[in-house]
Amino acid sequence: MAINSLVFEVDASTIAFIPTADSRPAYAYENGARTDKQRTNEAGQPLESLTAVATFLGQQGDVRISLPQHIDAKALPFGSVLRGQGKAVITARPASGDNAFGLAVSIVIDGVASGK
Repeated sequence: MAINSLVFEVDASTIAFIPTADSRPAYAYENGARTDKQRTNEAGQPLESLTAVATFLGQQGDVRISLPQHIDAKALPFGSVLRGQGKAVITARPASGDNAFGLAVSIVIDGVASGK
């Protein structure tokens, strides 16, 4: 974890999201460079990531959602409202690039359910 990030756990059912892109394997980074090692969750399950628009605590924004690979994120209905299940670990850090005052938010969730 980077020193300039905030990490906290919440009930994943409090997060609703709409996938905006197909998923792909999530890889680990070391010293700012991508490795060939796939990221895993706390249970050791390989993760896939996708971009989404999410709502949490009345706020809405673009996020990266990571799900256990066994969920088959590619099968999630594009454009449908989904809700997390289980636990969610949210990481917020300063965004890089042109958005100097923004936050980059990533969320690792245990599972997914359909619905608002």
